[in-house]
Amino acid sequence: MTGDFPYWPAAMNQKMAAAYCGLSVDLFKEICPIRPLKYTQSTWGHRYLRQRLDEWMSSLDPNVKQSKSRISSVVVKVPLKGLNIRRSRGKWYVSYRATGETLIKGFEGSREQLDRQLASHDFRVKHMQAETKDRSPSYDEGTLGNLIKWFKSECPRWDKLSEASKEDYEKSYVS
Repeated sequence: MTGDFPYWPAAMNQKMAAAYCGLSVDLFKEICPIRPLKYTQSTWGHRYLRQRLDEWMSSLDPNVKQSKSRISSVVVKVPLKGLNIRRSRGKWYVSYRATGETLIKGFEGSREQLDRQLASHDFRVKHMQAETKDRSPSYDEGTLGNLIKWFKSECPRWDKLSEASKEDYEKSYVS
């Protein structure tokens, strides 16, 4: 291969097609309206045409007005999972349920206007970032948490402990 960009084949399996579109495989399965070619009955034989993926992605570009004759517009409703939507004192608040992270704060308007905001590209990006955020705890150098993390992941003594001892340690770490 030459050049700065990777080579993308004309027909791609689902994982490669998702990567080509810059999406996770789960999100790709949920929103991609393109049906794959079926070379075999197994899903391993399904292939997505790069040309159809390009057309679909171009139709989603809000910066370009598409003519109806060239590409039919595709509207895909994607359910946004894990949101806590509430109204307080006439304003809307939306947070990601798993972490409590606020995604929209103090939105003024009707529920229909809020729904349009939830359907916007900017909000979908915020939602995807909240979903994929690394939730494993991080500890500063020199703290007890960092020492415990080191002991469990790098210290050879941890592996030599019995399961009962490991459970006892785990209980005391959480307390």
